[in-house]
Amino acid sequence: MSETLTGEDRLVYDHLRGEMEITSHGSLFQTRDSSMDPLGLLSLDNAYLPPHQFDLERFKWLRRNVVTQFIITPDTYGAYVESLDEAFMQDEVVEHILERNGSTAVLGDHKSYADIAIEMMAFAEIGHVRKREHILALNSVAIASRLISMFRLDLLREDGQPGHIVEDGLLYLGGYLQSTPASASGYRMRKTVQRDLNGPVRTAFAQLLNQQSNFFEAPSGTQEKLSDDGMYLVMDTVSSGTVKLLTEPNQVEGAERLLAIPSALDCDPFADGTFTGEPVEATHQILTPRFLRNVKDVTNMMKEIAHAATVSKRPGRLPSVYKEPNPMSNKFGPKAIYKD
Repeated sequence: MSETLTGEDRLVYDHLRGEMEITSHGSLFQTRDSSMDPLGLLSLDNAYLPPHQFDLERFKWLRRNVVTQFIITPDTYGAYVESLDEAFMQDEVVEHILERNGSTAVLGDHKSYADIAIEMMAFAEIGHVRKREHILALNSVAIASRLISMFRLDLLREDGQPGHIVEDGLLYLGGYLQSTPASASGYRMRKTVQRDLNGPVRTAFAQLLNQQSNFFEAPSGTQEKLSDDGMYLVMDTVSSGTVKLLTEPNQVEGAERLLAIPSALDCDPFADGTFTGEPVEATHQILTPRFLRNVKDVTNMMKEIAHAATVSKRPGRLPSVYKEPNPMSNKFGPKAIYKD
């Protein structure tokens, strides 16, 4: 799609471009030009972008020349692959996928934009390299902000052409479901158009759930923020919409369809607000799989992820806390947060 954007597509693109200019995203990535969109990412009608056909040589190139060279050290990447493989090899997970035709979701904290990329890379590794039958039975799908469609990163290309995070990286690992998060930026985006931006996301999610998928998502919807006293990294409250997405498939006991695999992963090559190009020693913990049935289950899971991130963190990294929902409001609340 190289034609000029019009209507609401143009309004949302201009909003996202503005977000790139006023936030740290602009210092980490260049911005996609609206004329450089061969897949139609910038169309609001395209909530879901299917993956490219898996290419083992491209996967190895991304792992060697991007992921372990600039984002995560080879040893800590290998350790995460081992842990994710172990989690997916548990009997209840294999049974849920192969015998019950269920879907799964790797749900994590959100230290940086590298989180989901590393999780998807590891998932592709255990499926396509280690040939795990039950992994190959699942679609691999990232649920992430529409803002990511704007990210340009030229090191993803070898031919001197502009590189983009989505079509030159992410789609080689799985599909991309573009959401509008329940954040200040997401609120401003929704105010610019007269449509339910996440309606097509919910429709696509339901279809992918029925087709058997593994979803990658940071349920808080936004990157962790420094607390007012500078002592903690705060994981934002999971929105009511995301709670519904994660719990509705599990309302019938014995016929649960979405198994959550919580993951705490600290891999932030952008920690100082710039992309230094130096891979980091990542830390992680993968927690017990479980079915989420209500907001209490989601809250308890997020608190466990925060605790796991805290006990596994590197020296010098701040502990994580989860901002629980205010029971009197659908908005973020001041209720006590979990502290280790």
